[in-house]
Amino acid sequence: MGNMPESQVRLRIEVALENQKSKLQVLVKQSSVQRVQSCINHIVKFFESRHIERVEDITYDLLVDYVNQRDQEKAAPATIMKEIRFLKQTISELILDGKLDKMPVSRWPVKKIKPKHPERIGYYSREVYRDWE
Repeated sequence: MGNMPESQVRLRIEVALENQKSKLQVLVKQSSVQRVQSCINHIVKFFESRHIERVEDITYDLLVDYVNQRDQEKAAPATIMKEIRFLKQTISELILDGKLDKMPVSRWPVKKIKPKHPERIGYYSREVYRDWE
């Protein structure tokens, strides 16, 4: 971290994610913390491969690339969305804590998640059900 000012150190993606995990550790079960660590590992690995270190440098296009890469890695859609939500939650916390002025991304990618038992949820048209298959 060398000569980097403390305010910028806090805005490094990996540091921000780890800080968010630390906050959650007192609130959730150990198994949830392990899932969060898995999210962090995937997110950090992706951004490091793109040479993106700071939260402010995250863009919508990068997030779309992230979703596509995780999709190619055969990650479940629900897993991908959990990772995206964790990143968004982390950035929101930075804003609430006064460490970041604004959200660097105005819109976030969404991955459709097929319900496990759509018949239990309600009526769907054949077209909608066919789209899930």
